[in-house]
Amino acid sequence: MSMLISISSSPLSNYSNYMLLSILILLLIPPTLPYTLPPPPPLRLYNTLTKSTTPFIPLSPDGTVKMYTCGPTVYAEAHLGNFRAFLTYDILKRVLVKVYDKEVDHVCNLTDVDDKIIKKCRSLKITDAKDLTGKYTDIFMHDLSDLNILPASRYPRATDHIPDIVKMIEDLRDVGLAYRDPDGWWFDVSQKSGYGSQLVNVASLSDEVDIDADGDQDYRSDNVKVGGMPKGGEKVKNNKRDFALWKAYKEGVDIDSLTWDTSLGLGRPGWHIECSAICRTLLGDRIDIHMGGTDLRFPHHENEIAQSEGVMGKECGKEEGREFCQCWVHNGFVKMGEEKMSKSLGNTLTLQSECPTTLDKRAFRYLVVTSHYRQEMTFTSDALNASKRAVERVDKCMRDIKDIQKTGDNKEGGELGELCEREAGKFYKAIADDLSTPRCAASMFAVVKGAEKEIKRGRREGGGWDIDGLGRAMDTLRMFDEVFGILYGQEEQEGDGGGGEVPEDVMELVRKRGDAKAGKDWGLADELRDEIAARGWQVKDSKDGATVVKL
Repeated sequence: MSMLISISSSPLSNYSNYMLLSILILLLIPPTLPYTLPPPPPLRLYNTLTKSTTPFIPLSPDGTVKMYTCGPTVYAEAHLGNFRAFLTYDILKRVLVKVYDKEVDHVCNLTDVDDKIIKKCRSLKITDAKDLTGKYTDIFMHDLSDLNILPASRYPRATDHIPDIVKMIEDLRDVGLAYRDPDGWWFDVSQKSGYGSQLVNVASLSDEVDIDADGDQDYRSDNVKVGGMPKGGEKVKNNKRDFALWKAYKEGVDIDSLTWDTSLGLGRPGWHIECSAICRTLLGDRIDIHMGGTDLRFPHHENEIAQSEGVMGKECGKEEGREFCQCWVHNGFVKMGEEKMSKSLGNTLTLQSECPTTLDKRAFRYLVVTSHYRQEMTFTSDALNASKRAVERVDKCMRDIKDIQKTGDNKEGGELGELCEREAGKFYKAIADDLSTPRCAASMFAVVKGAEKEIKRGRREGGGWDIDGLGRAMDTLRMFDEVFGILYGQEEQEGDGGGGEVPEDVMELVRKRGDAKAGKDWGLADELRDEIAARGWQVKDSKDGATVVKL
């Protein structure tokens, strides 16, 4: 069982690979169960494209799964609602790798050119956008590590793929799906069969939906009325649903560091084309799984389908068996009270502000991964505290088992071992049923309760435990954690501080990396981070500086 590691020209590839190596033992050396389970049932996923739950079968004959996930727009810290999506990606990838023995080629993009980035650069008087996007990319990677999220194979930046984006727009033009006007290049939805009926029914949507929005709000699109006419009266686009592929440079709005002089004219890419072009370049014309939050179904994912299938031919799509992506997986919102957590609503919470300790972060991970991914989830301090208690209970159970195993005071049993085998079977059935993690959590705590009962019995009787059964419980909990990923960071949590004194040669690399970051040499900084990891240490960046912990 393995996860495909691919090297990208992006400097983030080094970071991704070192993070992957830091978790490789978890992936490649599974606990040895003292019982044999039957093969898991076929994995069934709810596919937003077909509106049904069906068996997932990779397109590739060798079983490799091509997965694309929408990453963050790196102009601010990702919030807890964003991390629900990234944790959903993580659970599915763990299931594919650990339960179904698949290789996963996972691409997660980083949007480092869009309207919100430009607005923030202008407001902060930043001339080089990389000063802003580099900072928030680093914070994002740190947060992924803190949540024990397995790294993607590649984290491509949109700005590293401008030639690929231009080529795709030219290809769309050549098949009659793109046209030009003074504001740039637009996708002609009237020429693409099936547009607006893939992931949502566009005809039922309000005309107020902003087709050109970059994320929450496109601050330039208020120039275009719903009918496709600008306030000045000159026609800008053919159809109210046509969306921007390439945005022409506007004096006083755009900035030079996010502007390119290309065959399409002076300008920058629209939001939707970035994902299509990156996916096409790195994964090919067809992929297995595309994931994202349910709010991305329209316009972003619907437009991705139109673009990606458009370059294969106007008539390509699910009806012809030549769809761009065979399985679309969308996770539900995180809510604050009655409202979705969203930057546009101003009600977001960040990981570091709400979950400052390792236990807090583990609890947030537990809260998310034990909720069904398609359901809405409300974040409250009470819910986080309940998750802390659950995580601490699992920790205590495993510590108690370890202590008892040291005594060697064995007593014949059998019931606990049988319980573990039964619950492991239930766990596999639940995870195969559209990632039904609440049922998986019930199986995990059935094992915890069984182990606690045996521990209490032995203590009550003054010794003599079913050590074989407790060992089975330990191994079963570790197997469950290959999916849940909550059993990490206990040493830091208990005040170890991360692994003792840092060698001087490692500290020298840390200092050099700090100098590279100060000089905005992000590529060198990532290479040095990789070298530090190769020596068994991890750098964690925060607003207070860098700390080093043992891997």
